[in-house]
Amino acid sequence: MYFQQAWRDKRLSYSEIPLNLTLDNRVADQLWVPDTYFLNDKKSFVHGVTVKNRMIRLHPDGTVLYGLRITTTAACMMDLRRYPLDEQNCTLEIESYGYTTDDIEFYWRGGNHAVTGVERIELPQFSIVDYKLISRNVVFSTVTVPFWQAHPDTGQETAPLLALGCNPQLWGHL
Repeated sequence: MYFQQAWRDKRLSYSEIPLNLTLDNRVADQLWVPDTYFLNDKKSFVHGVTVKNRMIRLHPDGTVLYGLRITTTAACMMDLRRYPLDEQNCTLEIESYGYTTDDIEFYWRGGNHAVTGVERIELPQFSIVDYKLISRNVVFSTVTVPFWQAHPDTGQETAPLLALGCNPQLWGHL
């Protein structure tokens, strides 16, 4: 996919020439870029033949257009109870890794026309019937947890733990 982001950095504004400047992709290593990531990403990479596939265009007012050609595999929780008459909804969730909404806010430039080319996407064993763009603000809070807790079985003080209930997979041993 071609993933583009734009932001304004007034430190990069210029007035000497009224033209947009297309910069070498290596300049991105020297610029501030958003720490955008895909929340439900399983595996992603930026294409790099023959150079890293990223584009930087600088506008006189300091607006930076930053584009990447990436491939991503995203996790999608499916409800297959109505299979084969089911319809699944899979998302690609975009967030900032470390910034809050005081620092950075994502929105779809162009509204419902911000995403193009969906009709050309090919997924094995699936057909895309629709898509929609959703924006939302999510608030995360930090919880204070005591370091030592009572063990659920013995009642003795212990460090926090995670108890996983697991069943053996016998199908490979029959």
